[in-house]
Amino acid sequence: MQQDFSRNGGFSLFSLDLQFFYLQTVEKADKINKYLSKEVKPLYRLLVVDSDAMDQEAVCDMLDWSRYGFDNIIQAGSYAEAVDLALDQNPQIILVDAELDGGKGYALISQLRRSGSAAVFCLMSRRNTKDELHRAMRSGARECLHQPVQEEELRSFVGNGARNQI
Repeated sequence: MQQDFSRNGGFSLFSLDLQFFYLQTVEKADKINKYLSKEVKPLYRLLVVDSDAMDQEAVCDMLDWSRYGFDNIIQAGSYAEAVDLALDQNPQIILVDAELDGGKGYALISQLRRSGSAAVFCLMSRRNTKDELHRAMRSGARECLHQPVQEEELRSFVGNGARNQI
């Protein structure tokens, strides 16, 4: 049986339970608000498309991608594989070799653009002729990097240009 101490200036057990419950609720709400107010970095996906496995690995290993917000590095070795992965994974940045098994890099970029991809594209080419650059830009590439890709150029593309457009 619960006693009522309110006649003597005290609190009833029910009133103490209610106050305790209220304090716990306020503490939980504060913890939830602190968690929700933390700045959350968005996580991005990168697709590297290159028929040459060594070049592909070199690009993937060149940067600490997590420093740029990338948590998923996807690799494709052919035109067809790149189409499947790009449409399935929806990467924010796609680095494409100009010469692929099954097609040209600029044709891949055009096809993905027509399919609705909003990715930022970069064509990687060993030739970098004016014709190659024009084809890359007409297809929707934002940048064209000379292969073998240099770390500083890749860092500049990803850090300064591409991430601002994501």
